[in-house]
Amino acid sequence: MGTGRLSSAALAAALGMGAAVQGATPYGFTVHVTLSPRAAARLAATRTPLEVVAYYDGDPAPGQDRHADDTTGQIEMGTEHVRLPASGNAVVTGSAVKAERLKWVKPGTLAMYVNVNTVTMAGIPLTCLPLPAGTMKAVAGRTFNVTCKISGE
Repeated sequence: MGTGRLSSAALAAALGMGAAVQGATPYGFTVHVTLSPRAAARLAATRTPLEVVAYYDGDPAPGQDRHADDTTGQIEMGTEHVRLPASGNAVVTGSAVKAERLKWVKPGTLAMYVNVNTVTMAGIPLTCLPLPAGTMKAVAGRTFNVTCKISGE
C-alpha cells in the first residue's frame, strides 16, 4: 500500500478513458524502431542496445504552479526507459506515471514525448525521426514508427 500509483482501471476512470491495451495503463503506447542498414550494422558490431525513453508531464492545474518544474513550467509525471537490443517494438506501459501527481495537472494536458538513443557511450550518433509527442488522449494505445540512422547518413 501507499505506492502512490493507481490501478489501470482507476487511472482510466480518472482520465475518463479506457485502458489503451489490455493489462496496460491508460498511458501505454508502442514505439516501433527501424534502423537503417548502416545503423544496424554499426550497433550490431559494437553490441550497442537502443533505449526508448518516454517522458510524461502536464500543465499545472489552477493553484498548482508551486509543483511545476522551474525550467519547463510543467508538472513532471515520470520517465519510463525501455531497452531494445536492435530494431523492434518498445512497449511503453505508462507504469512510470506518478498517479499521486494527477491532481496537480490541468485536465486534458497530460502528455508524453519520446527520445530514442544508444545506451552506452559507444560514440554512435543517431538521428531518430519522427519522435512521437502529444497528449495522452491523442497517443494512448497507438503505435509510432521511428526510423534511426547514423547522423549525417
